[in-house]
Amino acid sequence: MYLISRDHIRYAHDKTDPPALSIDTGDCVRLETYDARTGTIRADTDLLDHPHPEGANPITGPIFVKGAEPGDSLQVHILGITLADQGFLAVKKNVGLLAHRADQYATKV
Repeated sequence: MYLISRDHIRYAHDKTDPPALSIDTGDCVRLETYDARTGTIRADTDLLDHPHPEGANPITGPIFVKGAEPGDSLQVHILGITLADQGFLAVKKNVGLLAHRADQYATKV
């Protein structure tokens, strides 16, 4: 099994990005990533009152599948998901699912 660690995160993919890994069809890959704020929300006092300097929603990769051609469909099997020890919900006025209920920034870890 191959591993792509958090060291290979990006905040957007571009077709000119070099692959973090090249694999053959059928290979297994374990991906590590961060939460939406790259692990910077650790306590209820950490607020979303400023943009993250790098961006939001980091992604891991890209992965090059040998033999795949533009327009091909790839089948991916997710064998498992391991959650982090903690998560968070952050709200702010006029943004997100609870925007109508928020009148200030709030975070719950």
